[in-house]
Amino acid sequence: MAVVVAALLGNYRLGPVPGWRHVPGGSHFQATAAHVTEHDRIAARALKLIPKSAVVSATNTLGAHLSARRRILSFPYIQDATWIAADETQPGYADRYAPLPTALALAALRRNPDWRLVFEQDGVLVFNRATA
Repeated sequence: MAVVVAALLGNYRLGPVPGWRHVPGGSHFQATAAHVTEHDRIAARALKLIPKSAVVSATNTLGAHLSARRRILSFPYIQDATWIAADETQPGYADRYAPLPTALALAALRRNPDWRLVFEQDGVLVFNRATA
């Protein structure tokens, strides 16, 4: 019985169970993580443009949605990627949060004639490698 009580108390204080946020002293950590925002819907729509078999370079938040693919790269690593997906509102650069390097890399990508911007809404960008 003591183990059950200890587990409940530990979960109450530390656990990310969303219901605890309504109890005084309960954890608020990740309490709204399951809430789907309009930005999330926009990102989902953008990622549907990318063929399932394509190699993609993506910022971390979008890369998580592409992780079931055979090959995905962490932006700014492009290598043989034919698609790039980036979220300017949550700028991931080489597996870390880095707004300035992300902004610079995306600005360069916008000017690069080898890439064309095929989707841009609410800070979500999708580029496709231009074919010769």
